[in-house]
Amino acid sequence: MRDAPWIIYGANGVSGRLVLAEALQRGHRPILGGRDPSIHALGEAHKLETVCVGLDDKAGLAALLKKGSRVLHIAGPYAVTAAPMLDACIATQTPYLDLCGEIGSIGATFARDAEAKAAGIPLVAGAGFGVSAAESLAIHVARRARGAHRLLLGVKLDNAYKSVGAALSTLHVLGRGGAWVSDGQLRSGGMAHMRFHATVDGGRHTFIAAPLADVLAAHRSTGIREVIAGIPVPSVMAPILRLAAPLLQRLLRRPGLRRFLERRVRKQEPPAAAPTRTSHRSFVWAQAAGEQATSTAVLSIGEGYAFATASVVRSAELLSSFDGAGAWTPASAFGPDFVLGLDGVQRRDLAA
Repeated sequence: MRDAPWIIYGANGVSGRLVLAEALQRGHRPILGGRDPSIHALGEAHKLETVCVGLDDKAGLAALLKKGSRVLHIAGPYAVTAAPMLDACIATQTPYLDLCGEIGSIGATFARDAEAKAAGIPLVAGAGFGVSAAESLAIHVARRARGAHRLLLGVKLDNAYKSVGAALSTLHVLGRGGAWVSDGQLRSGGMAHMRFHATVDGGRHTFIAAPLADVLAAHRSTGIREVIAGIPVPSVMAPILRLAAPLLQRLLRRPGLRRFLERRVRKQEPPAAAPTRTSHRSFVWAQAAGEQATSTAVLSIGEGYAFATASVVRSAELLSSFDGAGAWTPASAFGPDFVLGLDGVQRRDLAA
């Protein structure tokens, strides 16, 4: 089955179309799946097999997965969509990859490690931007600062497009408030409850703790007992966001507001072409600190969607020679240097 076609589920969304374009450029001929009938027109345009099936159709989903060697699950928000796809993959023994950056969903995938091992398949979560990039850099600095007890990750994402799935995932994430690992345990609090500063390319950035899946992945792979991952905000906004966090979280949990925001993001047109890797500047900054040593590095990425699509497609290719069963992230499965093989990605060690 390793030579059977891939399946891209959610191929007619913004992220799905970009993943499809990357896969086609690299010579793959995937089967396209999704719940929207527009999937057929996309398949016809590229002369690809298509299957229209919802995640609530267990029999139909199982029939789709039995056609392929692995599934690239690109349909967010993963808080809603990951569980039924994981159920189907475990039942049909189909290797799984996703672009998830939601801390709750990543944790739920990690919790299915034993099930995946029993089924003899890998579940590779977070093969998109955040987890792939941040965890790779986290492992790198942790190895250079042996015995580190604190890890900081600053994640600056610069995208050319807006995706409905990504936007809905963001709503789920922001509604949770901040999250970090302290004393080896996942903690939560208001947005901007914790913050830190970093200098990258001469610019000083303020990062506020956010509930990024990168926190959980980096703690799992490095064993460092204090991990904070943050997103950048203007320095003057950090204290304001901390005060406003409780209200913001309550608002984002209101169904009416969420439906309004969902309607707004659904007006985003699908991309006509993949973004160039040099048109935008995303990066991850990481610092591992201990009693004996401190290591700081930055991973320059370019445009966020270009990196994410290249990362998930390359991860799907590497599965052909990967025999590990269980729950993984790309860096834990393929090593922290696998991102350096992606176009435009550069890693630099910085003075502490």
